[in-house]
Amino acid sequence: MRRRDNDITATCLIVEDSIVDQKMMARAISRTNSNIRVEVAATLNAARQVLRSDTISMILLDNNLPYGFGANFALELASDRQLSRIPVIMFGDWPSPFMW
Repeated sequence: MRRRDNDITATCLIVEDSIVDQKMMARAISRTNSNIRVEVAATLNAARQVLRSDTISMILLDNNLPYGFGANFALELASDRQLSRIPVIMFGDWPSPFMW
């Protein structure tokens, strides 16, 4: 069954540079039978643009991104009064000191 736009209750922003991983996460979200719309950004600058133009309910954030680390972006979000309310779930495919 296809969702109508007025059925959407939340929007998840996936910040991930791998197209394969973007699709995998979007597919997993779509299978939850929830009314979550997915937005995707491959870079931190693209994520900033989405955050300026859309209301985001949660963020799935890769730590290793082109031109920056997700951990630094999470700190940037935390220092912004409006964006600090958005839950952020970080992930990464390789261990870094931050991830430990």
